[in-house]
Amino acid sequence: MTYEEAIKKLHYDPETGAFIWVHKMGRWGRIPAGSRATSTDSHGYDYVHVGKVNYRAHRLAWLVMTGVFPTLHIDHINGVRNDNRWCNLREATRSQQQQNHKINVRNTSGYTGVTLTRSGSYAARINVQGKAYCLGTYKTKEEARDAYVKAKLELHDFRRG
Repeated sequence: MTYEEAIKKLHYDPETGAFIWVHKMGRWGRIPAGSRATSTDSHGYDYVHVGKVNYRAHRLAWLVMTGVFPTLHIDHINGVRNDNRWCNLREATRSQQQQNHKINVRNTSGYTGVTLTRSGSYAARINVQGKAYCLGTYKTKEEARDAYVKAKLELHDFRRG
């Protein structure tokens, strides 16, 4: 899809992240103009179905706002996959995008990069460009978290908005 095709078929509201059909769409025009153009997939991302192609809404938002499809990944700053407001989107490399991941559901410390060891201390670890680095073990989870945050500020070039 080109920029011209996108703005001809869709209206994007950068304040809300909503996509609306400009004209009747669908087979025999059953989808009225002014109706919501997005659906949500099983991974929680919004998409727009045009022709026989599904386009991720965050990538279409980038196209509409910049005039070109993104060459990199599009990262949702707040981590909400269907929050396609323009202020919540940024272009990112895969490595940068991974820095914005959520805490694993099995994490019992409540902090990214901090795990409880068998001995009862807390280990701090960080990943940089696919390599894991041990930052040490600490008596409290807060000390381990502080070590992780310090390392993140030094090692990661891309932080939450």
